[in-house]
Amino acid sequence: MALKLDMSKAYDRVEWSFLQSVMTQMGFPLPWVMLNGNPQMPFDPGRGLRQDDNVIFAKATLEEANCVKHVLASYEKVSGQVINLDKLMLSYSLNLPSPRFDELKRILNIKTVESYDKYLGLPAIIGKLKTQIFNFVKENVWKKLRGRKESSLSRMGREVMVKVVAQAIPSYAISCFMLPGGICANIERMISKFYWSGDASRWSIHWLKWDTLCRSKFDGGVDFRDFKAFNTAMQRRVAVLALLARVSFLQDGFLRMGLAGREDLAQSANLTVVSQLFLPSAQVWNKDLVEMIFWPPVAKLILQIPLALTARDDELFWPHTIDGLYSTKSGYGFIRQQKLSRMVSSYAAHIAPIKFWKSLWHVQALPPCKEVSWRAVRGILSVRKLLQIRGIDVEDGCPLCHSTLETIDHVLLLYPVSARWWVVGAIR
Repeated sequence: MALKLDMSKAYDRVEWSFLQSVMTQMGFPLPWVMLNGNPQMPFDPGRGLRQDDNVIFAKATLEEANCVKHVLASYEKVSGQVINLDKLMLSYSLNLPSPRFDELKRILNIKTVESYDKYLGLPAIIGKLKTQIFNFVKENVWKKLRGRKESSLSRMGREVMVKVVAQAIPSYAISCFMLPGGICANIERMISKFYWSGDASRWSIHWLKWDTLCRSKFDGGVDFRDFKAFNTAMQRRVAVLALLARVSFLQDGFLRMGLAGREDLAQSANLTVVSQLFLPSAQVWNKDLVEMIFWPPVAKLILQIPLALTARDDELFWPHTIDGLYSTKSGYGFIRQQKLSRMVSSYAAHIAPIKFWKSLWHVQALPPCKEVSWRAVRGILSVRKLLQIRGIDVEDGCPLCHSTLETIDHVLLLYPVSARWWVVGAIR
């Protein structure tokens, strides 16, 4: 069973003498108040302490229920705090017999729930309906993008809004869980609608695909975030931390995918570390041993790994950073690069080289001017000829000179007024 605690008016009930005694007992010298790294004299706090909800886990037995009740009563007595019984919740397994459940409820005298809805803002228990569980992430993004102020922003303002606000909202959930692909796709769809039309619920022409918008500005995009790739990069960081804590590749399941069905062979050879797969006194793979233990496809990959000439302890190394340490940024860049390399591209590099894009975004000009220049080079300005190609029922002629088609070249270069400005500005 799991018990979620909530303190009643913790800010008003905290005993500062109790807190001081605890800190002294833990070895903190007086005065232990630190301000900007320097010891300070004691002071009277005016805002109280910040406290988070706590969860206590125990066996669903009468003995442990009585023990938890005694511990909580002792805590209230020595700390001066009072546990809010109205907000106290008990979560239990559905396999718990009904009579025992009634006894636990009677002993603890608290409200019971099958599972907590959220804990610290995230789902406490993840079931099969992941899309429904994580729908709150999409709703939070939706609330930020549907306001009146947001819909009146310029395109550059909407770009900033997306990067600073909309992309930051899912970060907390993404750092803890792998979100369903449908949730990520829905968030990207809302942001795309907001960026092109100023309204996350209104359809408009999407001049570029989302994958294109997620490219770097120096590669013809606008640096929007690929949520699925970013989620994967965040979770890989968690996996790297888990790998660093492993000791035995066999006992902790590091290579169980390659050993599936052959664990007995590895155990009979008493293998616990990778170096045992080398030939004695040599930095060479023991080909016979590797092929005997691992399945052929895995053994082939292992034998292709080059070994150092000198013996040294194994360590994890990430080749996409200078220091060899994995970071979410480098992991995201690697995933995006892999994804784009698989795409058949007619892409920004074919439209303009990277050097050109860098020059465009670094030019000394107002942001809206650079944004219009980017759209012109990308061929996505809303001129009549392009609107007609997109299926919009408009005439393709220039409404001012009535002598030719309204194209990007005509509007920016060939139209008499535009051509005159180019000459006056001495830009040619």
